[in-house]
Amino acid sequence: MRYFPLALITALFFLGRPLNVMADELFLKNGRVIKGRIVKKTTGDIKVEVWYGSINVERSEVYSIKEASPKENYLLLADGYKMRNDSQRAQAFYNLALELDPECREAKGALEELKGKAELAQNLKKKREDKIFNLNELAAQENGRQNYAQAMKYLKEAYSLDKGNDVTEDNLIELYLNYSGQLFKSGEKALAAELLAEGKRMFPENAELPILEGEFYYRDGNYDAAIRIWQEALKIFPDSRHIQSRLEEAFRLNKAKPFDTYYSGTLFCFKAPNDLNREEKNRLDSLIAVFKKTGENLGARLHYYPPKISNIIFYGGRDISPVIPSGIFYNGGEIVVSLPALKNKSGKEIEAKVTYACTNFFLDLLMGDNCPFWMREGFSLYLSGAPYDVNLLKEAEKKGNFLKLRRVEEFLRDNNAGELKELVSMEALGLVSYIVENYGEKFLYDSFKQIAQGTDYEDALELYLAVPFVQLNYEWVESVKK
Repeated sequence: MRYFPLALITALFFLGRPLNVMADELFLKNGRVIKGRIVKKTTGDIKVEVWYGSINVERSEVYSIKEASPKENYLLLADGYKMRNDSQRAQAFYNLALELDPECREAKGALEELKGKAELAQNLKKKREDKIFNLNELAAQENGRQNYAQAMKYLKEAYSLDKGNDVTEDNLIELYLNYSGQLFKSGEKALAAELLAEGKRMFPENAELPILEGEFYYRDGNYDAAIRIWQEALKIFPDSRHIQSRLEEAFRLNKAKPFDTYYSGTLFCFKAPNDLNREEKNRLDSLIAVFKKTGENLGARLHYYPPKISNIIFYGGRDISPVIPSGIFYNGGEIVVSLPALKNKSGKEIEAKVTYACTNFFLDLLMGDNCPFWMREGFSLYLSGAPYDVNLLKEAEKKGNFLKLRRVEEFLRDNNAGELKELVSMEALGLVSYIVENYGEKFLYDSFKQIAQGTDYEDALELYLAVPFVQLNYEWVESVKK
């Protein structure tokens, strides 16, 4: 049960959320009215059940109470659950209303509507299953012709329709292995590495992908990179004899010295090749200064300073520059830095890239898996000063390509946006920008702390912004259309 201060309660109901039926009404002394179902009264407060949960109202703030009939309250709750697409609970409360009034037209009509939606959902499910089957068949044909790029498009589309389909997952993993192998053999090593890294992010529980990724570096004579990849893989698959044997062989052949610790500070530990020249050292020193300044600014802004973590390592060197042309890449726990790729970047560009990567890093440490990917992406872009292209979103909305937040979250989580990457990132940035501009940064930071404690992000935002998240998202989408 959540306890809401009066200011938040009145702000929430001042938004004027329409209710289809009457309910218990609490008339407050400040003139506001709260509609819901009274479930408990004490001498100190009154517990009211509303469509998004339960709240407590201090009795001293209540002027008078008007209680509705049980049927009206059941209809109120059923309508609320219906709006949240919780059909099971909605049906239960509509049936309770019918038990009290078998001729209740509101309940009958709503149950018929829910039944129609269920039948439609079943038909859509059948169509989706047929489409997934056909896409797998098309991918198999293209795979047989070694047209891996087209096969990848078919399988990614099938996977986006149902991520729990084992056949699609197995086919997609096999294709990642075959396609990256073809690219490596043809000399396109950077593309092969990027493809395998993408596959690893999509399927972190698959051992074949990191094994082959390390094999590419091993065959190219880059034993340091192969060892690093296989060591990380061994943490996930400690019983893999194959990874252990490949590691032993790579250690035996590795004649290069390991990366040395170049700098160790409060937040960051940099490791770099031990043969950096003077120019590279100067660039790395400048980069470290940017990281330190950015880290301090972020800590002050978020009111959060991560503990000193020695295994958060930043690499700088030549061998990884083809893999990350952007120069800086956050990879869940570490930030990879390619000095050569940053050589021609301006100070402003480097600062934006560092801010983006460090914000990801801080939010990951603060909230971990509790932080939704759209929030992490949008807030990182916002703090890095990325331009918000609302016209891109308006155009997508006109063409019917505007993505629901659930799809944005899936694309960012699986790193599988492809051609939609710009749209996905812009939607995440747009929602965060809307929250900050209309409610302020402070409330957003407060919600981060709440999320870090295990509160669902929708509940955390609702608590501090005083508006249900479903309504907040709706208001933002409407603002894009204007």
